[in-house]
Amino acid sequence: DRGLDALLIRLLREKHATVVLDVGANRGRFVDYMRRQGYEGRVISFEPLSPEPFATLARRVEDNPQWDAVQVALSDAPGTATIRRSGNTDGLSSLLTQTDAMREFMPGAAPTEEREVCVSTVDEQVRNRLMDTDRPFLKIDVQGNELSVLQGAEATLHRAAGVLVELSFVELYEGQALFGEIIDWLAARNFFLLATAPVYRDHKTGQLLQVDALFGVLPIP
Repeated sequence: DRGLDALLIRLLREKHATVVLDVGANRGRFVDYMRRQGYEGRVISFEPLSPEPFATLARRVEDNPQWDAVQVALSDAPGTATIRRSGNTDGLSSLLTQTDAMREFMPGAAPTEEREVCVSTVDEQVRNRLMDTDRPFLKIDVQGNELSVLQGAEATLHRAAGVLVELSFVELYEGQALFGEIIDWLAARNFFLLATAPVYRDHKTGQLLQVDALFGVLPIP
């Protein structure tokens, strides 16, 4: 969505973002998107699944001083967890269980295996990776576990330039926080909705299921 694209780049520039935290990186598609939009700064990508897609991500960051890759899942507390690997794309794998609504909407995405992965938090991961002067921007695409990632990023959000997060209107993963709950959670921390762009619609009914949502601390100059 060109409106969201333009506002995202403006937000990064006006709020002086120095590093993008790419949570749920897969093979680095969001970084490709950011580079196309003109962002040339530092990126730290977090992806738990191995050997793929993390192996591809790791190869892509080699010899790139502006891009780091970390093999870990992020949530609200450190430890280990089971990730359910989606059958047709790694991009739909989740720490949460798919609902009947998700299985009906996208039957090819049903999990084909489960794996134990290391889990950390945004705050824990950035503690030794960012300087006190850094201004991070947080991107989250974690298939239903968005609120848990945000809860593990409380300290980081205090100095964040903004947040881009994939949000659902329908419960596609068991127990996930939906659009309104996350809007309220972020608003309580002074982050307000700036723009959305559609991600998925129900191909039968036309119902909007997911959007990418951009949040920022107001005002934007």
